[in-house]
Amino acid sequence: PDNPEQVRKQLRDNHLRAAAVCLNADPTRPWQTATALHREVRRFAGHQWSCWQSRGHAPDNCPELDRQLFAAMRWGGGVLPSTARQYANILTQTHETVA
Repeated sequence: PDNPEQVRKQLRDNHLRAAAVCLNADPTRPWQTATALHREVRRFAGHQWSCWQSRGHAPDNCPELDRQLFAAMRWGGGVLPSTARQYANILTQTHETVA
């Protein structure tokens, strides 16, 4: 993509998809995965992000899920989608690579 904002959004979404993989949810039930991801994002944003946002990276000893959510928050400028429907849309998009 030519637009830096598009690049940031793609990177954010790639990290959200990676976070969803960490949930070990049933891939045949995308809505269930989206709602679980939404719940985890709210948990992370409500506590971990406020503690870690000034750091350049997630702590080395944190779970992979939190590491992916940290990266998604960084690329998202501290803001992530706010509804399960938005997460479902992200999870059903084709995985895009950023050159």
